[in-house]
Amino acid sequence: MRLILVLAMMVALATPAQAASGCGNVRVPGAAKQQLSCLDDLTTTGTLVTGHTVQADWAGLTSAGFPAPQGVPGIQIDGYFPDTSTANTTHGWNHDAQFVLRLPARWNGGLVVSGSPGVRRQYANDRAIGDQVLAAG
Repeated sequence: MRLILVLAMMVALATPAQAASGCGNVRVPGAAKQQLSCLDDLTTTGTLVTGHTVQADWAGLTSAGFPAPQGVPGIQIDGYFPDTSTANTTHGWNHDAQFVLRLPARWNGGLVVSGSPGVRRQYANDRAIGDQVLAAG
């Protein structure tokens, strides 16, 4: 529930014009740490090249024949919320409350929220869900 509220506040703070103008003006309320990156391609095609996804998190969850959109520029925000658990070592942060948010430059204002399946980490839905919704704006 907290994640949904934070995402709703972030959406209210970030307009499409802000997202297109640069990385420095988007903030995630309540995040203990956040790292913003302006990327030429937010889909797995681009984030694999730039290191902004972890293929092991989503490997095996999507058929190899699943459509792979590409060329969706925008902002990626990686970060974590305050917590005391330390099993997720992605980025060397040692926090289980890690998140990834992606705002396409041509954002339609819609919001898709998903949680990682089973014991996978924050990038688990990149290929199965993220690529498709990013391509749709």
